[in-house]
Amino acid sequence: MRLAQLAHAVAVTTLAITLGACGPVLPRRIALIGNNATLQSGCAVTIMDAWVRDREIMVKLWVNNLSQDMMMVNRDGFAIRLSDGRILPRHGAVHDTYRMMPGGGHEVFVKFIDPGMDLRLYKGYSLIVGGVSFATDPRERVVGEIPMLPGDEHR
Repeated sequence: MRLAQLAHAVAVTTLAITLGACGPVLPRRIALIGNNATLQSGCAVTIMDAWVRDREIMVKLWVNNLSQDMMMVNRDGFAIRLSDGRILPRHGAVHDTYRMMPGGGHEVFVKFIDPGMDLRLYKGYSLIVGGVSFATDPRERVVGEIPMLPGDEHR
């Protein structure tokens, strides 16, 4: 009986040491928290949902046109600035441009991928809102950045 208890204690201790050596266990998805923002040129952005998972970041936004002109949003102009300074461009195969009348809005989903790094390990992110143009000035521009911080597990 004592031999079985000793074997069990050794197994539990070995398991505890092994798990402790692996470091903290990260949740599968971590929520990203950012404030809604009214940016340059009359572009208002509401963050509906955002999360980071392993090698990908997903941000779901509602973009409003507060200007007096037709506004176009090209999702390829969006990017994520990581806390180490690197910038990840938007990842996606669909390259539609959304058109918004004055006072109108549209949901915009953007995904960012870094195949070589676990993106959950970063301490901060900044959504670069770009690809915005207007009927009177068709040059695409960056209208601002929205800081985002990691929160709890995303559900």
